[in-house]
Amino acid sequence: MPDLVAEIPDIWTLASLTDTVNIVRSLSEVCGLDVVDEILDSADGFAVLPMGQQAFVGRNGEKLWNEMGAVIAETQALPFDPELSVRIAAVMVVAAAVLPARRAAAVEPMTALRTE
Repeated sequence: MPDLVAEIPDIWTLASLTDTVNIVRSLSEVCGLDVVDEILDSADGFAVLPMGQQAFVGRNGEKLWNEMGAVIAETQALPFDPELSVRIAAVMVVAAAVLPARRAAAVEPMTALRTE
C-alpha cells in the first residue's frame, strides 16, 4: 500500500487502494487480526475511500490522504512480531493474488466503452 498512497489520489489509485483495504479488512477479520482494523481505523481517510475523489479534494482531502500515508509509513516501522508478521504476510499474499484479477475485471468494461 505504500506505493498507492505515494500517488496522487486519482480514480485509478483510489480504486486500487479501496480494493486493497477491503480485501485486507476481510482477511484480517477471518484471521482474527484486530490490529489491522485498529491501524485502518486510525485514519479517517480509510473510511471515506469508497466516496472516491471527492473525499480527497481541497485542504481536508489532502489532510485525509496525508494521514493515510503517515499511518502506512508508521506501520512499516512497527517492531517485528513473528506471529503477527506471518499472519499479516498471509493476508497480503492472498490480497496480492486477488487484486490483479479484480483490476482486470474492472478495466475490461471500460476498454469496451472506449472501442465503441
